[in-house]
Amino acid sequence: MEKRRSVVWAVLLSIFMPGLGQVYCGRLVRALIFWPLAFLGWAIFLIGWGSGGLTLAVVYPAFVVASLLVWIAAAVDAGRLALRTRTGYRLRAYNIWYLYLLLWIVCMSLPNWGLVRYVRHNLLATYVLASDNMRPTLLPGDGVMVDRRGKALADLKRGALVAIRDPKGEGTVRFLRLTGLEGETIELSADGLKINGRQIDRRPSGEESYEHKSPAGEWIERHTLKVVQTLGDLEFTALVDPEPQNRHTGSWKLGANQILLLGDNRLEDGALKASIFKRADLIGRVFLVRWSKDPRTRRLRKERRRLAVE
Repeated sequence: MEKRRSVVWAVLLSIFMPGLGQVYCGRLVRALIFWPLAFLGWAIFLIGWGSGGLTLAVVYPAFVVASLLVWIAAAVDAGRLALRTRTGYRLRAYNIWYLYLLLWIVCMSLPNWGLVRYVRHNLLATYVLASDNMRPTLLPGDGVMVDRRGKALADLKRGALVAIRDPKGEGTVRFLRLTGLEGETIELSADGLKINGRQIDRRPSGEESYEHKSPAGEWIERHTLKVVQTLGDLEFTALVDPEPQNRHTGSWKLGANQILLLGDNRLEDGALKASIFKRADLIGRVFLVRWSKDPRTRRLRKERRRLAVE
């Protein structure tokens, strides 16, 4: 049986999966060339970002450009093949719509699903912050990017902003700052932070107010004192109660393989609650606010888009 090949269908099938338009036109060898090339962008991302040799600012555009070029080349090639075989094409056994669908599921949809899962669990993931624990560095509604590579976890230093899966919180992901290391004694008083008896430098830098959503759903204004604090080589801003007698305090003695994580907003109970973790519980290092939406007004905070944090 003979049937004309449609240029439109050949191009559309190639857009769904590079190589599928070539199958439609009966050119299996060309299909086997274009199908692996559909994953060229992924290869660039996995090698460039996974190996740690390139930054995300370089790898992501390369991923997009390589993928688009392959898709365009496959679509153009399929369209040209269809033009050559518009008449006199003898249908093959595989020229059936449900076989095209099966090929798309098996050769494109499932591999991409697996690659996305691999990247999210091992290399890079985005999480949405829901609490005020990390103000002013991170705000509720921030979609933060977390570097999950083994290299990022191995190179963590005091002061790093990290994501951790709370073993007592049914898999809840929390965002805190690495404050204490194995074997150290940490004291938090109204006057500041001490590590092994040494006072950590901090200085006041003004006041700040924010609206906090209570468990009852009411928005309450909270007044804070901003203090600039130094941990290791990192300087950051923390929030404390303006009244010294109302400030949270605590004391922790860390054992082997234990670390202390605290939030930057010391007015929030969650910034200090269950603060001792094992290194194995760490997910990765937070390095970028990808996007941000105010949970109260639903307004996109454009000024925080692609904001580097530490």
